Amino acid sequence: MKWIIFIIFISVGFPNFTRADENLQIFIDQLLNSKALDSYWHIDTFPERIPVVVSLPSNISLVEKQIKKFGQTVVFTHESQKYENVFSIQIFNIKNDTATLEFTYSPEGIRGLAVYEKKGEIWKLVSVEVNES
Repeated sequence: MKWIIFIIFISVGFPNFTRADENLQIFIDQLLNSKALDSYWHIDTFPERIPVVVSLPSNISLVEKQIKKFGQTVVFTHESQKYENVFSIQIFNIKNDTATLEFTYSPEGIRGLAVYEKKGEIWKLVSVEVNES
């Protein structure tokens, strides 16, 4: 009986983690490539900001995410102190058909909120609010 419960957990539980990870990848990709952030990268002046490094909260998996920015794969970490130019995801929430990501980008002194809405099976970035310090 224990093995049946364990097998059910594996077959039912893991797809939920995969789905959340897929959603987060979509959210981050849409945010990093949004026009709202274009004026904050300054890679022509600061080429050391490539590749983009994204710090995730420790409760979010670092499963390989294939996001590109400026032609290079984005680096994901839980250890932001190891990098100088870090785009940090502070809080990630999904409730029903709405999701939010709170973020900071310390090299530019910004913090912000990205809001996503789900239409059918598709998540879309609907707004990005950026505040400069």
